[in-house]
Amino acid sequence: MTLLRSSIQRDQQSVLDIINSIDLILSYTQGISWEAIDIRDQDAIILRLIVIGEATKRLSANLRECYPVVPWKQMAGLRDIIVHEYDDVNLEIIRDVVELELPSILLFLQDIYGALA
Repeated sequence: MTLLRSSIQRDQQSVLDIINSIDLILSYTQGISWEAIDIRDQDAIILRLIVIGEATKRLSANLRECYPVVPWKQMAGLRDIIVHEYDDVNLEIIRDVVELELPSILLFLQDIYGALA
């Protein structure tokens, strides 16, 4: 029972880490055109995408299987690209992820977190 509880707690914390990182990214980019985002903002966004990928990798396989609508593999994969191919990160792809993907992922994760609580 302790192991099961520990796994659930880890999943809760990881989902919360992802939610918090998405919230931060969205706050960094709210009301700002991408052309106005400076290197400091880019670094903050990219760091948060790395945190999202790391937290995704910590999630249990069971949780990821229960919620296949969330693009877990792509979230972890983006982290790998940023970390291992940092000199070739395409900011247009990052912008698309932030603008087109993260808002809906956030909604799914808020529901998941509510179900875990």
